[in-house]
Amino acid sequence: IDHIKYSITSKLNLLLSQKISNFYKALFYGNKSFIDTVTLSKVKKSGSLHMLAASGMHVIILLLLPTLLFSKLLVNKKIFYIINLFILLFYYSLTDSPTSLLRAILMYSIAIGFYIQNIQRDSFNILFVTALIIVLINPAEFYNLGFQLSFSATFGILLFFSKIEKRIYLPGIFRKSLALSLSANIFTIPLLLYHLNEINLTGFISNIFILPIVGILFVSGIIVLLVSCINEQIAVILSKGITLLYDLFELCTGFFSSFSGHFFVAERNFILTGIIILLLLSIVPVIKNKKVYIISTLFLYLI
Repeated sequence: IDHIKYSITSKLNLLLSQKISNFYKALFYGNKSFIDTVTLSKVKKSGSLHMLAASGMHVIILLLLPTLLFSKLLVNKKIFYIINLFILLFYYSLTDSPTSLLRAILMYSIAIGFYIQNIQRDSFNILFVTALIIVLINPAEFYNLGFQLSFSATFGILLFFSKIEKRIYLPGIFRKSLALSLSANIFTIPLLLYHLNEINLTGFISNIFILPIVGILFVSGIIVLLVSCINEQIAVILSKGITLLYDLFELCTGFFSSFSGHFFVAERNFILTGIIILLLLSIVPVIKNKKVYIISTLFLYLI
């Protein structure tokens, strides 16, 4: 494993500039310490720091390639899912073992187990069983902020994503990104206020634009690494496209970090906690008129 990790790191250093290479190390391994403090500060202020944590997004992207290759070839779906599981476990062994990635892989593993045993699957049950397993293995994880944020964000997405998505009148990818951001933040904002006395309101908007870019960067990085094993010259050409994508990422994070939407709260107070109530208002189907709903929702978020 160490040899493979060293090989990946060497190829990243060879194909990309030091700054972009460090970004990919953070993105692939789930370790933000690779990124320089200036870039990290911009990413944090823009509300997109969570994207660098290896999590469910990484799992979904990693399974795209085997899904395209094997889903039609393998008649036995159980074999297909087990292959996917081995891919995820291999990737986990390369990372710095973040809780968010462990949670995503465990959820996938439990879902596969339910499928093989013909047990009816329920996302909420799978989430809570996953949390139980992690806490049984290491009870101290329950008090870890990363554990709390990962599970609370996932719980919010499972509970509210579909409801919020129906109430957002935007084109497909923008609607899904905003719904994902809002539903995840409903339970994470109180945790950040409680533990760190900080809050970031810029992320609600920035995630709509930055999330797709990070996803494309992740996919592009994997493709370039795979191509480099076959033909290094083609990989060098493809890496130029990555440089342009990374420049776009920096442009977006720099733009949104200038909004000053990330700030610290000297004292915990009910006014800022009331933001959660405003978030929840997004899913209440009271206003039927679309124009009235959009204007009133924007007004609430501005407050």
